[in-house]
Amino acid sequence: MLSGNYDLTVHVIDAKNIDKSIDLTLQLIDANINVILVLNMIDELESIGATVDKEGLSKKLGIPVVLTSAANDIGLDELKNTIINYDSIYQDIQKNSKNQIVIHYGNDIEKAISDVEDNLDYNYTFMNKRSVAILLLEGDKDMNNIIHKLEPNPNKVLKVVKEYSNKFDEPIKYLTKLRLSKYAMYFKDEFTTINKVKPRENKSFKEKLSRLMIHPFYGLIILIIVYTLDYTFL
Repeated sequence: MLSGNYDLTVHVIDAKNIDKSIDLTLQLIDANINVILVLNMIDELESIGATVDKEGLSKKLGIPVVLTSAANDIGLDELKNTIINYDSIYQDIQKNSKNQIVIHYGNDIEKAISDVEDNLDYNYTFMNKRSVAILLLEGDKDMNNIIHKLEPNPNKVLKVVKEYSNKFDEPIKYLTKLRLSKYAMYFKDEFTTINKVKPRENKSFKEKLSRLMIHPFYGLIILIIVYTLDYTFL
């Protein structure tokens, strides 16, 4: 990601566990990186009776969202089309989207981000200065190495980073991840019905039999019965 040798990022996450991975999607959006969000294994999500508000999610994020099941060849043609026509699809979403998500880490951290940004002199092209500042405040070693190569006065920048790092009781990375996790839960609750689906109580005969077969006691009894019937009919 930090190399900048790409035009588009396709972020694939598990549709059932959207809250576990969408935080990275939010970071990519916040960094002004072109991204497509792919919710894979959508068939498994639908098998439990849950749904995803694809259009609503796309508008809130301001990026294309594609539902796929790679194992069942679902949504792959749409994904290819979205990659090929990304620019026009993205522009349409931007035109029709209102109240897009804006990541805010709280006033204190936002002040730290802003002040670090103000001390960055190099014109970064692989991501915006805001995300460079966030990574520095989070203690990212790769970004630390990059600014030593690119910034005319990296020590000036790192001095500001250190001053702010010492002001917080918790590591800044912990605080930013905590805030992102809250956004992630919001997206799961607002744009999927995963948390509203009741666990299935009436399992099919096939499912019940499968569970019995792997039971250490009842499985053995069933096996003996099957062998006995086999012997009887021979």
